[in-house]
Amino acid sequence: MTHAIEPTNGEAASVALHLVCAVSDKAVLHRELLSSEALAQPRWPVAAVHIVHGARSAADAANPALLRLSGLDVHGAASGDGSHRSRAGEAVAWVVWVHQDVRLPGDWAWQFGQGLVEAQRQWPALAVAGVYGLTGWGEQAVRAGDIDDRGTALKEPTALPCLASSLDELLVAVRADSGLLFDAALGFDFYATDLCLQAQERGLQAAVVHAPVMHASSTPRSGVAPRRVLERIARSADAFEHKWAAHLPVFTPCFEIRRPGDVRAFIHQHFQPLDDEPS
Repeated sequence: MTHAIEPTNGEAASVALHLVCAVSDKAVLHRELLSSEALAQPRWPVAAVHIVHGARSAADAANPALLRLSGLDVHGAASGDGSHRSRAGEAVAWVVWVHQDVRLPGDWAWQFGQGLVEAQRQWPALAVAGVYGLTGWGEQAVRAGDIDDRGTALKEPTALPCLASSLDELLVAVRADSGLLFDAALGFDFYATDLCLQAQERGLQAAVVHAPVMHASSTPRSGVAPRRVLERIARSADAFEHKWAAHLPVFTPCFEIRRPGDVRAFIHQHFQPLDDEPS
């Protein structure tokens, strides 16, 4: 399902945001994302909102939009070399993956768009951006961003925008003409940090920009959690750790990965799996 939204002023020619959300719970979607002030009273630069049902991974939902907007097919998509192919005067298309349980304030689109413009002035090879993550690599990584996560204000002291080594999965944007794609092997976890690492490998850059959001996730930080969720995260972690084994240590907002198996060890230490009740 796609909701088309017309730009509201001339400045919209610089950036166009195409939001993509994969839905697993319609009630959460309508209570949070689709109740966002940013969508009820859209301001520059939201171009469209794509609601995807039945996605098997973040890649399954986001990559079709990236391929369509880049003008590449699935075989040629990975050939992007970071050269920005948008012609002068055209809006630069960004695909923004956002969770169904994220609420976007009324000025969010304007703030995020301005943040992208400002970040790209500083880092012309900018290809990935988000609202919360880490800056600096390995043991030197520190948190960056300003969001409300499950009722807790996470307002980090790092000046924004800043380069990002990792981004939180709640909201991550990819410049459509960068040639970057979400990795389907990662399912619904670790894809944002994977995009940061993909960008680094290609000589591109990722950033955290200032555009606060509210995240109403029901996933606990520790303690009892559904077994299926913990197993999903562990499987994605196995794929991520194998893919980037030569780049470890890699830190994310949730995990410190120094060697393969660290995420499974963390889950085993900090969580108790809860089996789904029989229907």
